[in-house]
Amino acid sequence: MTFVTKVSKEGYDVRSTKNINLEYNAALASHSIFNIISASLQAGATSLTIEHGLDFVPKIWIFMVDSDVDGTFMRRIPYLDETDFLVDYHMTTSNVVLESDGGSSSRLDFKVIIFTRSPQP
Repeated sequence: MTFVTKVSKEGYDVRSTKNINLEYNAALASHSIFNIISASLQAGATSLTIEHGLDFVPKIWIFMVDSDVDGTFMRRIPYLDETDFLVDYHMTTSNVVLESDGGSSSRLDFKVIIFTRSPQP
């Protein structure tokens, strides 16, 4: 006998509801966070290579740390500002490469979230 962990949305019976009404189902493929990396592209630099530690091209989210008068916030990459300054990335089976199109006059800080697909039960 195989058991699977499930959590249903409020008002639905976890034993009989369809997957659309589940908050979590361990039998379905999901993405787990493999690593979160803080990295900086130094002023004037146009690229930064980060080894992700996997031997395949993973799903990733990249955020650039930014701030204004209201405080610190995150911008999703790729990013293009009103002056056409672009920050983008590409990946290989071993690296994430962050690139800017001309170098920034100040250091750019990033959070790189690397996901890996969890194994099927």
